[in-house]
Amino acid sequence: MSAVVDLDEDTWRERVGASRACVIEFWAPWCSSCLVQRPIIDDLARSLAAHLDFFRVDVAATRIDRALGVRALPTVLVMRDGREVARRSGDVTRADLLEAFAAALS
Repeated sequence: MSAVVDLDEDTWRERVGASRACVIEFWAPWCSSCLVQRPIIDDLARSLAAHLDFFRVDVAATRIDRALGVRALPTVLVMRDGREVARRSGDVTRADLLEAFAAALS
């Protein structure tokens, strides 16, 4: 079972607003880079669940990405206290993601 919760427009504000520091992955079913990154995010979500909440947004099914200026896929936003503290887009490594996540934990 994944530690990543899928969000839509109805659950976005409720879940992210009530969240501690969180990671939001924006993806699409047709995005091959997203599918490659997915198991990395899932693995990090399991290992960091005590520190961060992990969410996933399908941009093909919502408009949340537009409101946040997401222009490339995959994009990972890291938020703390309702504010973006880091962003990574495109093909990124596990180390790049961990560096971004550290911004929410410091």
